[in-house]
Amino acid sequence: MSHMPKNTSYIWLFSRSFFAFSAKKVLTLGCAKLKNFVFLFALLSLIRTFAHRYSFQNMTTAKDIIECMEAMGDERQRRQLMRFFKTAPGEYGYGDEFLGLKVPQTREVVKAVERDFPLSEVPALLMSRWHEVRLCGLLILVAQFERLAKTRLADNAEAIRQRDDIVKLYLQHARQANNWDLVDLSAPKILGNWLLL
Repeated sequence: MSHMPKNTSYIWLFSRSFFAFSAKKVLTLGCAKLKNFVFLFALLSLIRTFAHRYSFQNMTTAKDIIECMEAMGDERQRRQLMRFFKTAPGEYGYGDEFLGLKVPQTREVVKAVERDFPLSEVPALLMSRWHEVRLCGLLILVAQFERLAKTRLADNAEAIRQRDDIVKLYLQHARQANNWDLVDLSAPKILGNWLLL
């Protein structure tokens, strides 16, 4: 978590530890203590959300995003995703590796960085071994393409050039969209919209 300010990363780690502890402890609390527990849980949820958003704003390279997403990984969720996407030997997703992030977590990263994220950094995301990092790279391309495809920019020469650059980059790395979800979340929104413009 080197991209996070030191105090933010401590808050994030503490709140993550608290959430793991709290799931086990909540059943043993009496009603009087439960009220205080709920307040503390809500407060830490707000702190954790702020820590995430603050740290996401400081990500300007693919390396920053990869480090952040690796830090957010969840082992239990990773095992569930490996089963869901059929990654065992002989199955269609064999060899795909997961960090254990849910799609809304990846979208939160994308939302924080897509506007100013350089196109030159996206290939490093698309070439990642991690499924969620590749998804992040594809969703950054989708967000940037959609911004450039607005009606007011449909005939703008610079917007056309940038859209074409995104499509070329997408096609150059199409093999990295190696699972149905990666294709479903990117191809219609990039290639489909490009063909219709």
